[in-house]
Amino acid sequence: PTNSATGGATGSTAVTACVAAAGYTGPDGGTPSACPAGTFKAATGTAVCDLCPASTFKGSQAQDAASDCDGCPANSNSAAGSTTCSCAAGFSGDAEGNQPCAACQENTFAAAPSAAACTACPDNAPAVNASTACRCLAQYWSEDNYITTAGAYCVQCSSDYSKQCRGGNTCVTGYTGVGCATCATGYYTISGSCAACPEPAEIAVFYMVLAALCFGIIFWTFRLADIQSKNEVLTLLFM
Repeated sequence: PTNSATGGATGSTAVTACVAAAGYTGPDGGTPSACPAGTFKAATGTAVCDLCPASTFKGSQAQDAASDCDGCPANSNSAAGSTTCSCAAGFSGDAEGNQPCAACQENTFAAAPSAAACTACPDNAPAVNASTACRCLAQYWSEDNYITTAGAYCVQCSSDYSKQCRGGNTCVTGYTGVGCATCATGYYTISGSCAACPEPAEIAVFYMVLAALCFGIIFWTFRLADIQSKNEVLTLLFM
């Protein structure tokens, strides 16, 4: 059959002696199929076609060597078995050649591969070249620690909590929530600030001291009353 041969053997009498040529695969004696785009096959016979390695591609079929797989252009990549390459995250363009992959400029980003264009960062969220995300500055807050979608924005923290906002959604220890304006679990509000809740051992000691103080007050209240009563009796006796 077409695209098969006997591998150099002569005098073959059975059709099964015909095996698929390199770049093709199929049963011995049958009609071979071309290895699909993104694959190759160096051996003859029934072996399956191999995938072009990651960071390479091939858009045509029937390739018979790994070297037939083309390397991806600069700043792009691909998975094994790919027919095209995609611009890497942080870059934009067309890796197939119409527009080479270029790094996103300052204050823009491309969060995922294959971006046709970079997305502008919101106000108060800078980014360096080739960034995959933007991040709100200190004293500003965002729902996610890093901004990776269009339309996201930075909220200026209240003047009462501006020092608690570390940028993104990161807050000083003990604070959480929108604008870092809420005490985190294990903290409580006191004088407008968040303080760590006492440890159980500290609470136990506090109540022990309080109990001892109350006992002392009660004891000396009765003791002094008793002394005063005795003094009154003595006064009556010596009158």
